[in-house]
Amino acid sequence: MKKEEYNNKFKIRRRMLIDKLIKLLDEDRDGLSIQNLIDNLKISRISIMPILSLLEGEKRVKIREIGSVKLYYLT
Repeated sequence: MKKEEYNNKFKIRRRMLIDKLIKLLDEDRDGLSIQNLIDNLKISRISIMPILSLLEGEKRVKIREIGSVKLYYLT
C-alpha cells in the first residue's frame, strides 16, 4: 500500500470516528464519559483522546469534571 493511500484511509477513518462521536454526544445531552464513548465507538482510550483534544481545541466539545469522571458535551 502506498503511503498516500494509507494516509487517505487514515483520514477517512478519523473523519468517520469524529462524525460518530459528535452524533453520540448530540444524542446524550447529559454528557458522556470516556468509558461510555469507547464502549459505544468500540475503540481504545488511546485512540479517542486525540480526537477529543482536537474537538476541545476547536471549541466543539466542553468538559465537566464530576469527582474523578470527566463528562464530555457538545458546545
